[in-house]
Amino acid sequence: MWVWFGDLILTKDEIHVFICFCEKYYTLSIKSTDDIIITSKASLKSGWHYFLKNWLDENNDKVFLVIDEAHHATAQGYREIISGIKDKAHNFQMLGLTATPFRTADNEQGLLKKIFTDYIIYKLDLRELINQGILAEPIFKSISTNINMLDLFKENHKEETLERIANDSFFDIESIGKETASAIADNSKRNSTIVEEYVKHKDSYGQTIVFALNVTMAVILDGLFKNAGIASAVVVSDIQDAATRINLAKE
Repeated sequence: MWVWFGDLILTKDEIHVFICFCEKYYTLSIKSTDDIIITSKASLKSGWHYFLKNWLDENNDKVFLVIDEAHHATAQGYREIISGIKDKAHNFQMLGLTATPFRTADNEQGLLKKIFTDYIIYKLDLRELINQGILAEPIFKSISTNINMLDLFKENHKEETLERIANDSFFDIESIGKETASAIADNSKRNSTIVEEYVKHKDSYGQTIVFALNVTMAVILDGLFKNAGIASAVVVSDIQDAATRINLAKE
């Protein structure tokens, strides 16, 4: 990031940066004089036509697009943004940044290379990061729940869903579907297995962070840990009051 920032410093006395991750105020704030726009895909799409008219049409001589978490650039929304900017810009360049420069789904193989035609121009392997002491050496341990996962899923093509979960190390709720995520998160036997594993080996694990699949699972696990006598706290992005459906304060 400092590369392009340094380039701008050499050519401008001052730099105007526009930051927006709030869709509501997007079209009220962007100016044609903004040198850098930092935003999310959703925010950019929500004010797309305003962005084209009030910024891109005025700044189409040279556009440099940086996409973080670039492995998501294969999504339709990203492709529309890339294509829209590329069509209007006289000089267009694009850089993608990601820790996972590949897609594991069979129907998505090769898509990243089509979007980023230079493919990987620089990389630092996991092993090298571990050797340098930047990352810790991971120790993996698998715990069997003895649950037939297919029995949890109600939607069609559930065999394909299970295969996707098994083969894609980077799956999330969007890719597996909220119904599938809820079926996993709400399963009492699976949640109890997580807590029991920690209780049995508390001295070995010590202070631990458990990454839950969604807010529901986080709250359930927090309660199970407390019931087992384990000091526990839950951290979520937001949570709704059950009666009013109003988002409660993050604190």
